[in-house]
Amino acid sequence: MTSTYKVDDFTLDFLFGFETKGADVVERARRSNTTFVRSQDHLAFFKEGATGRKLSAYEALENFGIEKLAELADYSSAILPMNKFEPSRTFKNQISALGLKHETVAKRAKISKVDVLNSENPSSILPIQTLEKLAIALGLDERFISTRNATDVTDNIAARLKALKNNIKLGAETVQSFAEASWVIRTQLRLRKALGAHSDVTKIFLKDSDYNFPTWKKGYYLAEKARRIFNIPANDAIPSLRALCESAGIPLLQASLSKSIAGATVDVDGHRGIVVNTEGNNANVWIRRSTIAHELGHLLWEPEDRLTEVRVDDYKEIDGHRNYFEIEEKRTAQFDPVEARANAFAIAFLAPPNAVQETFEAYNDESEGLRAVMVKFGISYTSAKYHLNNIKGITISDQPHSFDKTPTDDWEGREAYTDVFYVIDDLPALRRGEFSAWVARAEREKLISVDTACTYLTTDVHTYLNKRDTIIELFTNQE
Repeated sequence: MTSTYKVDDFTLDFLFGFETKGADVVERARRSNTTFVRSQDHLAFFKEGATGRKLSAYEALENFGIEKLAELADYSSAILPMNKFEPSRTFKNQISALGLKHETVAKRAKISKVDVLNSENPSSILPIQTLEKLAIALGLDERFISTRNATDVTDNIAARLKALKNNIKLGAETVQSFAEASWVIRTQLRLRKALGAHSDVTKIFLKDSDYNFPTWKKGYYLAEKARRIFNIPANDAIPSLRALCESAGIPLLQASLSKSIAGATVDVDGHRGIVVNTEGNNANVWIRRSTIAHELGHLLWEPEDRLTEVRVDDYKEIDGHRNYFEIEEKRTAQFDPVEARANAFAIAFLAPPNAVQETFEAYNDESEGLRAVMVKFGISYTSAKYHLNNIKGITISDQPHSFDKTPTDDWEGREAYTDVFYVIDDLPALRRGEFSAWVARAEREKLISVDTACTYLTTDVHTYLNKRDTIIELFTNQE
């Protein structure tokens, strides 16, 4: 939005209203009540009956820049397309880059296959709302439809997802879930920044490329270091990884994916977020905590060449943190030091070895001690068993333990918050977390329009306005 283009006060008064005052153009736009409207090809002042996308003054300024807005002072509308091939070329390229079929894209975007095909035709004009749905489903920044080659920042993600689709048989639905997740991550971080929230704390984590033997030991070290950076007392449990991610500015998205996938770390233009599956083993909230912690190991410490744009982990890679001392000593061809380090990080981050040993040894009965470790640190039976086996001097028998292995209600409540019930019933799972609250706060501060908020939250104006305050209240720790 930075520009050297100069606009006189008369033009600013015309665009944002005579009553708005401010030190600069951005401040005047944030205070303005002017509403703009855009279509596929044009930007104009909003008038009753206009059917395009309504935009707040700040939103229009951020999306198009003051030079484009200034055209409205001389003409009835401003022309948006950068050339005659946009946005058709962008949509065609992205669909191809993701390796998706038109009918699959149409289903995800909830538009017709004909609309998807027409989006690739330079001579077609479609409702902006249709194009926005399509852009979001493809992981594109919907704000820049027509105005720029929107794939500039998403080509790498699309190429990575296509490769994963071919190499590890990611289904089309899962590919699109990750594509949409990249849009959610980008949008959430953009709104946070516009609202003046604290900077991403993960930037202070210096990426570490040490995977040398013994890898598990480095994982333990990084876990202890991360706990210090997050100011978590050495022997304490982490009450909620969801809350930790929120306070650290880390987008944590939950989605229904293929049951073999546990989670993924997504890098969007240098900004990282986590997608965790709510299906399969992760239906157990304690296993889900291990998945989130594993992805945090990637997100916080992995250098770019080890992470790539999307790193997808299946349950086999995060299966109970088995005896990695023994596995690592064998160093088979299948041994992956990146995953091994993330596994060691995850269990030590959730359950510091010394604290686990102290908790377990407070009980004379093995089953009671094992259950106490599970309940205190919020880890699964398998994770607790192998973690104790990996701690020097503690051996857990292989005999079946018959005690209750299900998570307690308080753990379910803290980690599965907003998963099952949400104030907007049909809101997609990827947008049910704090993303929705950042949207509501941005609209309340006039950074985006009500119309845009409804698009982001897939609801109507009446429902949104009735639920806005409740959505914000669900996430009271946002700064």
